[in-house]
Amino acid sequence: MPPFIKQQGTERKFFIVEGQHYWYLIGTANKMENNPYSFRRFLYEDHSGSSNKYIYLTHIVLKKDSMHNSEYIAHASYCMSRLYTLDRGVSDNLLKFIHQIQQLYQDYLRPLLKKPLQQDGSAPELIIKDRMIKYEKQLSILILQKLPNIIEKTSHDLNDQDYLFYHLDRLMKQMSENIQDFRLQPLSMYSASSEIMLVKLITLRRLLTKSRDLFYEGQLSLDDDCQVMGKSLLTVKQQLDETEVSIEKLQLFKKGINKYYYLQKNGSF
Repeated sequence: MPPFIKQQGTERKFFIVEGQHYWYLIGTANKMENNPYSFRRFLYEDHSGSSNKYIYLTHIVLKKDSMHNSEYIAHASYCMSRLYTLDRGVSDNLLKFIHQIQQLYQDYLRPLLKKPLQQDGSAPELIIKDRMIKYEKQLSILILQKLPNIIEKTSHDLNDQDYLFYHLDRLMKQMSENIQDFRLQPLSMYSASSEIMLVKLITLRRLLTKSRDLFYEGQLSLDDDCQVMGKSLLTVKQQLDETEVSIEKLQLFKKGINKYYYLQKNGSF
């Protein structure tokens, strides 16, 4: 076996299984309780970010008889660098932060969406709106207000930046999917409040992805940063306000149509 494969295997913590014609390199599972040899892991690669910026492999198959080809060796080296070992070389503070926000998400944010919607005589939309306000407040207090400090701490290390924004993007994706699941309930399927929250999460995910270079390039002063971000946030707010008005109008139209069909069917004085 070429020495660079052994070295990478030690540094990047992947398993090496030898066959007659191939070496099978198996990356560690992204969660401790997952089986790294599970067949299910070999059916997908992990994608995150825009423009395929983050693509992490779960396994690699290398041909033994191609190890004399310099181009193939370069390709193998690149593939090994993309194995799922994101925590390699990442600072302890960042690892603790990511673990903390994932735990807060599991303990406080997700249960808010899993908790049944109890009707107390109020209109369903008011009950859902109150739940979405609590969800947004918890997200802001527990996670979002901590981001400026951790972004500043990762400003001098590219590996830390990749790790931070990969997991932030993944977390935002999970939260968007949770809201979509929440909207599958009959009571919240046509809720304007839950739809607005979904739009906010999708927008926040896009904003974090697009703003990463702005956080780290260091070419703008703090005032310039605030001005640029302020313009972006103002545009986002205007679009959200327009969307909210449109959704409210659609709800009124829907009620009018339902009333019309009810009168057609049942008659009225």
